[in-house]
Amino acid sequence: MTATISREIYGTKIEQLYSNGYINLLQMAQCKRCNIKDYLQDKATQKFLKRLEKSLKLSRKKLILEETWGHPHVAIDFGYWCDRYLGMLVHQWVLEWNITRLYPIVIKRKKTIYLTQAGIKRLRFLKSKPLYIDSLLQKDKQKTDNKEYIATIYNKNKDKTFSINKEEILYSKPIKNNQSKKNNSSENSSGCFIVTACDADKYTLDIFYAFRNRVLLKNRVGQNLVSFYYKHSPPVAKMIKKSPLAKKIILELLIKPVAYLLGRFAL
Repeated sequence: MTATISREIYGTKIEQLYSNGYINLLQMAQCKRCNIKDYLQDKATQKFLKRLEKSLKLSRKKLILEETWGHPHVAIDFGYWCDRYLGMLVHQWVLEWNITRLYPIVIKRKKTIYLTQAGIKRLRFLKSKPLYIDSLLQKDKQKTDNKEYIATIYNKNKDKTFSINKEEILYSKPIKNNQSKKNNSSENSSGCFIVTACDADKYTLDIFYAFRNRVLLKNRVGQNLVSFYYKHSPPVAKMIKKSPLAKKIILELLIKPVAYLLGRFAL
């Protein structure tokens, strides 16, 4: 099933495809009782679509999918053709869809949420890179009217707790795990063998995960280092597990200082 972002105006739900930003023209027409055929037969529309085809190098069928989903530019133009206020709203939706994709928040490496423009504006500390947080918990599960969620950043030198309102979450999607080896155990799929063997806390583990995903895997040298680590660290991790003293020494003198430096300067 295709993921969509739903919004309501004039009592009508209007959907937008998250993957490409296309907006449902039929729902737009329904909310203002406009006729899409009249819009497409309009001379100004035909001229606009021809220029759009040349500019974007897309055919008419790709600008309007299945005679339902309109390209963001088409949806904006159709919105203004129907009603100026609707056109303004659609324009804002397209801008919001573009902006929110720049500020993903990764939750426990299991799902990613994207904030609305208002949420991004309120949480000014967000930057144009993924923000990794350890948890996203409802503040009070017993109160159904409480729409506030609590999150904690782990990639800073100090824990920072902030709130996210449910209305500020535009869209969320699960993170797919595309690993080629099906016989990997859950421990092997985590990757940080030595850090796990030393019984490091989630905060420390997540910093190493973030450093791997956001720094090492972005270049060939880092990818080679990760491959080398995956190949040679499991035997070392098994040896560490057998010695409580080795666990404590490596955790306190190596892993924690490195995690602090990574969280402070590299992320």
